[in-house]
Amino acid sequence: MLNDQVGHLEDMLANLRRQYAEAQSEMDKLKSDMNIMLRQLLAAEKLTSGLASEKKRWIETVAQLKRDKEKLLGHCLLASGFLNYLGPFTQEFRTR
Repeated sequence: MLNDQVGHLEDMLANLRRQYAEAQSEMDKLKSDMNIMLRQLLAAEKLTSGLASEKKRWIETVAQLKRDKEKLLGHCLLASGFLNYLGPFTQEFRTR
């Protein structure tokens, strides 16, 4: 009878050790997953902050392009007048 109890307790101990090993394995896997997710979260935060600064730069670029667009007609007129003046005449003719 005592041997039966010892055998039963040894079986219970083996079962508990197996459960502990499984729980330990699961905990290690969860820790690994947590570390991966933390790295992904940090990368996402860096990307978000980087894009926020890019948004500011893009807004400034759009504003500058809008200002340049307002001057485009004048620049084109000046360029066409300059090319029209320089195009058909030689330097000698223009200096006379």
